[in-house]
Amino acid sequence: MGTDFMEYFIGDSIASPIEHSEFFSEKLLLIPPSYVITNNRQGRPDKAPTRSECGLPDDVFVFCSFSDIRKMEARVFGVWMNILLRVPNSVLWITDHGNSIMKKLKKRANERGVSPQRIISAPKIEHYEHYRRPVSYTHLTLPTIYS
Repeated sequence: MGTDFMEYFIGDSIASPIEHSEFFSEKLLLIPPSYVITNNRQGRPDKAPTRSECGLPDDVFVFCSFSDIRKMEARVFGVWMNILLRVPNSVLWITDHGNSIMKKLKKRANERGVSPQRIISAPKIEHYEHYRRPVSYTHLTLPTIYS
């Protein structure tokens, strides 16, 4: 990245192999075998939604995970709830996997002492539409075991 405000670069052995570490000003932290395939021919939407249109409050720390529900194991969700308990004035912004699943997730959050209102759903969208989700609204992406 070449910045002076980032200490680490989280990557993988394909996109950022350790033998290229000399080209990074940050320390490389490599995730075990993973790789996100990208396509530079996908279009970018003209306008991204506002923070308010995303259902995100203005004055909170936003954790996010847009992973598929199959990757969200109970123990991972438990860790996320512990994080929310330790970080007041924060929310978890996750992909909406349907009313039934969202109700269950909010119920599980409540059982762990986290207000269900702190779980904010992002509409499920086509892969190329993920570019519309403003990363600047999020502060930290929470990984799953399979991210």
